[in-house]
Amino acid sequence: MFLRTCALMLCGVAAAQSVYALTIDTINVSTVNGYGDTHSPTEYPGYDRFSILGAAYTYSLSDGQVRPFGAGWIPYTNGHLASVAVENGVVRYGFDQVSNWAWGQGTIFYSVGQVWCSSCGETGAGLWTEGRFVPVSPIVLTASLGSATATLTGTARIAMNNASGNWGLPENFLPFSSPEGSVVSYSATYTLTDGSTWDADVFDRRFTYNMIGAIDLLIVPMPVPEPGTWALMVLGLGVIGANRRRSKRAER
Repeated sequence: MFLRTCALMLCGVAAAQSVYALTIDTINVSTVNGYGDTHSPTEYPGYDRFSILGAAYTYSLSDGQVRPFGAGWIPYTNGHLASVAVENGVVRYGFDQVSNWAWGQGTIFYSVGQVWCSSCGETGAGLWTEGRFVPVSPIVLTASLGSATATLTGTARIAMNNASGNWGLPENFLPFSSPEGSVVSYSATYTLTDGSTWDADVFDRRFTYNMIGAIDLLIVPMPVPEPGTWALMVLGLGVIGANRRRSKRAER
């Protein structure tokens, strides 16, 4: 009973500290507008390399809405292939750096623009967001030899997510569901569309591909109570302890 009462008190504290607001749970990414892309074996800093996570395509919001990316800027992040390893029928492509057209090296994903709803009647250009991510885990694309599909999974840190860029009205800014500094996960599937397959030499050739994936922004961290809240919790626990002592004396 004591532990259950404590748990209920903690839940009450968490609820008291939270304020509901519409946020972005997931950024759904793809090659631009769902169309294919092309890789050409051009040495850095050539224009056409290999896209990492593509661009924002739709946003899944905390109230269940799924909104498309509207007007804005979608500078791709390209990856520099550093290694290829083949073992037990699996090929792994490692990328040692990423370079974003807008932010330069070190950004694995960046997008700024509308979180669009044509029928919502929102002021100005409507709701919008801006976010930049930096890689945390190694960037590795994995496929079975001879397959046309490959997967990319990993983690990234939210390096920036605020309205300082002033792309739209500050009051219409839509933040991510996790704050700046949070480490979030991403995953994507790459499908070759020109008859090519993933092998040790595929990046030495020209190929076309589609990519679709997601950046999961929904993290539920353990809330840290304010100092005043801690005092109330200690007081509450003291009352519970006193009641338990009185109950034991009464039983005797």
